[in-house]
Formats: sequence, C-alpha cells, structure tokens
Amino acid sequence: MASSETSVRTMPHNTLAEETVLSAILADPEGVIDRCVARLTPEHFYTRAHRLIYETCVAMRDKGEIVETGSVISRLQDAGRLEEVGGIFRVNQIATAFLTTENVDYYLDLLREKQQLRSVIEASTRHIQMAYEHQDAVEQVMDAVAQDLLVLCSQSAKQDRSFFEITGKMIEKVQEMSRSRGKPVGLSWGYRELNTLTFGLRESEMIVIAARPGIGKTALALNVAERIAVDQGEPIGFMSLEMSAEALALRIACSRARVNSRSFYQNEKVSDEHLREFIRAAKSIEGAPIHIIEAPMISISQLRSSARRLHSKHGIKALFVDYLQLVQPSGLGGRNDSREREVAQVSAGLKSLAMELKIPVIVLSQLNREGGKREGGPQLVDLRESGAIEQDADIVCLLSRKESKEEMRSEGATAAEVYVAKNRNGPVGGFRLTFFPDFTRFEDCREIDVNPA
Repeated sequence: MASSETSVRTMPHNTLAEETVLSAILADPEGVIDRCVARLTPEHFYTRAHRLIYETCVAMRDKGEIVETGSVISRLQDAGRLEEVGGIFRVNQIATAFLTTENVDYYLDLLREKQQLRSVIEASTRHIQMAYEHQDAVEQVMDAVAQDLLVLCSQSAKQDRSFFEITGKMIEKVQEMSRSRGKPVGLSWGYRELNTLTFGLRESEMIVIAARPGIGKTALALNVAERIAVDQGEPIGFMSLEMSAEALALRIACSRARVNSRSFYQNEKVSDEHLREFIRAAKSIEGAPIHIIEAPMISISQLRSSARRLHSKHGIKALFVDYLQLVQPSGLGGRNDSREREVAQVSAGLKSLAMELKIPVIVLSQLNREGGKREGGPQLVDLRESGAIEQDADIVCLLSRKESKEEMRSEGATAAEVYVAKNRNGPVGGFRLTFFPDFTRFEDCREIDVNPA
C-alpha cells in the first residue's frame, strides 16, 4: 500500500517517471497500456492524482473503451474525481508533457524500484512495532520478519520473459533430452524404474514421498540422497526435523556397508568383518557433499532461509525435507487456523522454494491411517491433513510394504511397493523395489507396470 504524502519523511518516489508513464499511456494506449498492466499496479504510483488517473485508464481499457485524454477526463468527471486529480488543466498538462513512448520500460522499472523501497520501509515499520508489542514472542516475530522479506524478494524477482527467450531455452532442453537417449534429464534417483517414470529429479519440481510411519520413507530419501551426493558427486541439503545429523550419517554408512545399525545402538557385539565394512563405507562418504541441518520445530520461513544459505554457500542441487507435517507455519497470530490451512501454507512455501532456487525439493509426508489399511495400497486422498500437498506437488510417490513369507528373500529382504500416483510431466505407474530392513536399504527390482497419464 502506498503511504500518504503527509509522512514526516517523504517516501521514495519519482514524480517524473509517474508523469512520463501516464503521458505515454495517453499518447499511445494500444502500444503502452498492456505493458504497464503486466508490470505495475496502482500502488506503484505514489502521488494520489497519478494513481487515480492510472486506475481510470486501466478500468476503461478493461471495458473496451477508447483511452484518450478527452475520454479519461470525461470518465473522471462522471465519477466525481476530476478535481481530485487537479482538474482538466492537470490531466491535459500530463498528457502533453512527454509526447514520446521511447524508453517507457526504463520508467516502469523506476516505478517498481521506488515502490519496492516503500514496501521495505512499511514492512520495517511493522516489524519495529511488532518487536515492541510482542516481546515475549521472539520466534514468532522473527518468523514474520523472514516471511515478509521472502515476499518482498519474490516480488522483486518477478519479471516478464519474452517468448523468444522462452522458446530458445525450450529448444535447448528438448535437444538435451534427445541426446540423453532415455537417461534422466535431471538428477538420477539412483533407481531404474523411478528414472523411467519421472525422467529424473528435475529443477523447480516438488517431489513428495509419502508413507505411513515405519514403512521406510526416510530410508528411501537417504538412499536417494546418498546416490546423488556420493555416486553422482552433486551437493545436496537435508533438513532433518526428527533425527540428528550423526544418526543420519550412521544410517547411510550402515546402509552402504550392509550392516545392521541396531547393533551399534544396542551395544551388541559387532563382528570384525562388519566393523571393517562399516569403516570402509564411512570413509567412502566422508567427503560426500551432504549438508544436513538439524531442524526440530523449524518454521517454513526459517526453512526457506536455511535452504537459501545452503544454496548460496554450497550450491546444493537438491533439497530433502523430513518431513512436511513437522514444519511449522510462519507468522504471528493464526492460532485459530485449521491444521489443513497450516499444512497448505507449508506445502505452498516448499513448492515456491523449489521454483525460486530452481532445484528439486524432495519432501517426505505422512499418510493417514486409511492409507495403511486400503486394499490395493495407498492413494492420493490418503495424504495427511491437506489436499494442497497433492495440488502443489509435481510428483507424488506412495510407498508401502507387503511383507509375506512368499516375498521374503535371503538376507531378510522384502518387497516394497512404489506407486507414482501423480506425475505432472509424465506417466503414472507402480513398481517394486527390494527393501532390506536390517540395514534400511532399497534396491532395484525387475518388475514395472507403467500406466500412461
């Protein structure tokens, strides 16, 4: 919202730029007004008179009316607002002040910059007031500040892109896909069937891995993270809201070594062979670019700030979040919000983060109880507490296990069912992975059943 001109200190603005843009609209509405609407709102005009003239021009354009100096004056007069903008003389003065539409984009950018500065000042003023009024709620105040800054940053980053630029990038991507000849376009999952169905972990996508507790979603996420960071050498971030960094590292090392991690936790006798394998595996991941943040009770704004830091400092190519329902919503108040709305805010924040950083964000999620009982396996409706997760996600993988004597194999292996229930840019389908519960490791099976979306 634009501040009043009666402020003690004049807010940032550029009167010349405002008048130039309005003059260009009145001189060439067909060539200018759509460019303005795509990049400006009335709030970008600091001076009230300029704001009213701009609103009137846009309203007339939306109704299919001719936008010219005389018709704008007539519309302002009919609305009883002509004197508010300075009368007929002032409108004519603006219309004839700059009889050129050259460099109008430069002035549009100036208006956006000044409005962004005003937004920063207004947000900072709110934050100062909140800090005085909520001295017993430091975390909530910090969340609100971070959230406002995220909004301001995302607004400043928005820009229109020419179709020429978009088409060029599209051609490059299609050529890359053609050259890959069936290989993942993005990062490899490390699993054949997942790569076949999804074409890899692609930038800007939010991927959800959902399961009931104890089924192995954290194990699968760690296995994928290991394959990206260790086997492909790409840096990744892992936000752990349940387990410590040490516990996660132990799991990865034991999984690679095929050693039961419970032996270490329960202080059991570990054979020399297993110990050697564990040490060998631990050393193999010692320099892996896996960056873990222990984040109990983290809010979505704090998570996004941490992810930005990881991306800036380490250049992470993927982010894992374990798990969505433990991430807290941001901002003060809202204590009466439903749990569904809170989860929806978190889900939207994670999708926005993927698009902002242009990396895949792999999010673990709980399924409700019905998902564990449903004959035929879980479905999208079983995503716990919010349909927004299904809406925001680009890919949803539903994980389940059916242990039976017939399916048990040597080394205590069992079959895990993975169903890609949503795939925004590809087919859906189900397949099996082999799961070794003793050392929490998933490996490829041969079976796959693909159903075109």
